[in-house]
Amino acid sequence: MEQESNITKRLLALTALGCGVYLSKEFYNWWRKRENEWRTERKGNDGYMRHPAYDSYPDLSIHNNLMARYLTPEVYEALKDKETPEGVTLEKVIQIGVRCPGMPWERASGVIAGDENSYHVFALLFDKIIKELHEYGPEEKHARNLDCSRIIKGMLDSKRVKSLRIKAHRSLRGFRLPAGCSREERREIEYVIRTALLRLQDEFEGEYISICDLSEGYKNRLAARMLLPDPTTPAITCSGRARDWPEARGIYLSHDKSFTVIVNEADHLQVVLLSKEKELATVFKKFTRGLSALEEELTRNGETFAWDGHLGFITSDPACLGTGLHVQVRLRLRRLSVDNRLHYVLKKLKLKRTRKGIPSIDIHKGDIYVCCFKTLGVTEVEMINTLIVGISTLLQLETLLENGEDIDRYIYTAARSGQVPLHSL
Repeated sequence: MEQESNITKRLLALTALGCGVYLSKEFYNWWRKRENEWRTERKGNDGYMRHPAYDSYPDLSIHNNLMARYLTPEVYEALKDKETPEGVTLEKVIQIGVRCPGMPWERASGVIAGDENSYHVFALLFDKIIKELHEYGPEEKHARNLDCSRIIKGMLDSKRVKSLRIKAHRSLRGFRLPAGCSREERREIEYVIRTALLRLQDEFEGEYISICDLSEGYKNRLAARMLLPDPTTPAITCSGRARDWPEARGIYLSHDKSFTVIVNEADHLQVVLLSKEKELATVFKKFTRGLSALEEELTRNGETFAWDGHLGFITSDPACLGTGLHVQVRLRLRRLSVDNRLHYVLKKLKLKRTRKGIPSIDIHKGDIYVCCFKTLGVTEVEMINTLIVGISTLLQLETLLENGEDIDRYIYTAARSGQVPLHSL
């Protein structure tokens, strides 16, 4: 009996050993198969394939920006040896996207143009990103319309509309963009813009201050109004636009502090108008007056804004092409801001929201910024009207929620018909 028991134990041990070897072998084969699949085809959080790194092709396996989506090995091979007449290469263009992976919910372009020709030399990549950002094809033409008489009139709800902010990105023709310009070019750009700004008169008259000369107190006041140029943000640092900071950078403020021009940060200049006026048409009229006055003074200096019939105003980031405008309205929507249906409503209204720059205490009160997500293929007036209609809709939905009414029937009836606009509540 004892001998049989020992034999049984040995057989069980050998069986266990055999099973262990078999399972180990099967697991190894499964793991190798999955590893090979992972190396050949990797999907990002956006559902698009991510290709394995090789030679100089970057590792984009964890990236979520549009560059990572469209820079396939085929596109990379076709563009990697190209260079613009001003010396901008593909590596410079994609550097920001490589160093800043981005978040799945963001729509970051992942590319920054080093000069105007970047959009043409690297069109194989830029055209796909522009199509994704603006729903705008390579054969389309961009039109302008600054006729303020065509803007929808009407006052916005003074209780819920906290402030308006209009910003225009502009570049000077004949100079490389901030990511690609030299130290000498940057100094010349600042000189040209500063001399033009100091000739502005009446409501836009003010002073130009170099970033080097700003006191800490002044910096804190500008930062509170989101006007302080910041070289530490990844978008500026990783794209090469913070080189030699703060040399040849400055800010112009009108005497009433409403009209501001930021020089040599994200673009050659950013014109900003802040207002608490409740009629967007009135604010936009003042903004166009200031921008036109600056353009006239630059023309006296022999300079013009870089413009392309297809791309509109040339900017560093393709997300700002076209009108170059970024119009933000700060709203207080206590109920709608935390409603899961807000994202759907904004998408139908062709708007987007952000909370960047809003203190946390005001976020809890329901404050959000609302703006248009499309700047290319639309005119300035169309952008403003889209925003006015959208804001009116959001305010009406907020009122319905305050009164305890269900907004589903308004939202889904409009979406299902495809013809009834949401603002016709």
